[in-house]
Amino acid sequence: MSSLDLGKNLKNRDAIKNLLGSVNNADKREVNIELLVSYRKHPFKLYKDERLDDMIESIKQVGILSPVIVREIEEGKLEILAGHNRVNAAKLSGLKTVPIVIMKVDDDIADRIVVESNFVQRNEFLPSEKAKAYKLLLDSLNRQGKKIIKLGDTYGEIKTPKDIEKQEDSRELVAKYYKTSPAQIQRYVRLNYLTEGLMNLVDNNQLALRPAVEVSYLDKKAQNSVECFINMGNKLSLKHATSLREKSESIGLTTNDIANLLPEKKEKTRKIEIPFYEIKELFAEEVTDEEIIKIIINSMKHYTS
Repeated sequence: MSSLDLGKNLKNRDAIKNLLGSVNNADKREVNIELLVSYRKHPFKLYKDERLDDMIESIKQVGILSPVIVREIEEGKLEILAGHNRVNAAKLSGLKTVPIVIMKVDDDIADRIVVESNFVQRNEFLPSEKAKAYKLLLDSLNRQGKKIIKLGDTYGEIKTPKDIEKQEDSRELVAKYYKTSPAQIQRYVRLNYLTEGLMNLVDNNQLALRPAVEVSYLDKKAQNSVECFINMGNKLSLKHATSLREKSESIGLTTNDIANLLPEKKEKTRKIEIPFYEIKELFAEEVTDEEIIKIIINSMKHYTS
């Protein structure tokens, strides 16, 4: 059973318990919350608004039931691998200590724990979160070979999924593991080459995934110009984004080129309707609607001339 199947069949809290239960010789303790620091490459955004408020209220009522997974780093600090939102909510709740499990893992395995724990617990992700998470996982796999973590495996003995019989590259392996296509994995990873402004537009559904991938091949100056056009109310289609990329790869782009290739914002057409009962006494019944419109227009032209 893959981690995604497991995530569908277990409640969030049970999934975390399952993960913790797979760790041998876990060092569980209560520590000062100020010792915890965020994972340096954490690809996910913290909860906010109602979701954060619900977590804060839950912690105030029952505390933190699932220990935070951490590893020791320099100067006595503990780096969070799983539980960033719990720690943030705990701080906002006024807690001074939190329960933790210390794991002795290297950077590659730490990367996988960070990604896997979030994919198990959550169902919805921003495009920027997927982009960073997939890249983090792919980089780890490329360094360590065709291996991937699965819930239920011991983290010290990373195993290749049993359904992978042939040698596949990391992108194919991740795609199969997360039940998507290698092309879709590549599209999300490519988003990491966008400027922060364009990435925000993708997250806010102002720039679609496929056009965003094409724009990611432009230099930063050109991307900034594209961002300005979108913020002015223009919609960037896949056709126009592809044109921008093709021209940038052949002879280069200027601001004028971007202006000429992008669709202009269409002005709204004004439509004025006159209720017929307001004017029916002015026209005989046999006069058609088209004739009435012509009479009114000609009358106004004569009136304003």
